[in-house]
Amino acid sequence: MTLLAGAAEVDITPPFPVDLLGYVRRPLAARSAYQPLKATACVVRDDDTGTTVVIIAADVVGLTTPMADRIRARVGELVGCDPAAVLLNSSHTHAAPWPGAIIKLGGEFDEWTDTERRYWDSIPDRYASAALEAVGRLVPARAGADQWRRRERPGPGRQPARADGRWPDHPGLEPRGCPGRLGRGHPDRRP
Repeated sequence: MTLLAGAAEVDITPPFPVDLLGYVRRPLAARSAYQPLKATACVVRDDDTGTTVVIIAADVVGLTTPMADRIRARVGELVGCDPAAVLLNSSHTHAAPWPGAIIKLGGEFDEWTDTERRYWDSIPDRYASAALEAVGRLVPARAGADQWRRRERPGPGRQPARADGRWPDHPGLEPRGCPGRLGRGHPDRRP
């Protein structure tokens, strides 16, 4: 199996003014951005079979199911994968709009504005452009895992690991857990 991987990031900052739906009854719409909102895509493809998986994380409060379906369909169409192979993640930032939200909970504008509606209409293409750009950056890759250990002392309010290696406040964290890593290999190791 020849594994390929690529990643890309696109700007999904909406035009202004825009009401932010992370705050109920916020009296004023946003008129500028402290930092741009981003959508980051990672595409992984088995070069032998063509099987493709797309993961997209974005700086939005969330996505409605109809909006997520539209995004998956558009990404699948442009990238050539099954829409079911597109995983979407929202950062749930409260300083961003919620594309496709059905109910508007306050804000400066009582109804959805034309600007907000046009922004929502552009969201599937914006996400898909991140995925398509990631496809253009596919390079040979390999998947692996590595072990890590907590070397520094626990911070304030954190207890040290128990004898079995689990953290008391995170019972599911395994001793010397294995966070996944996707990359071209560790520079100190042979491929």
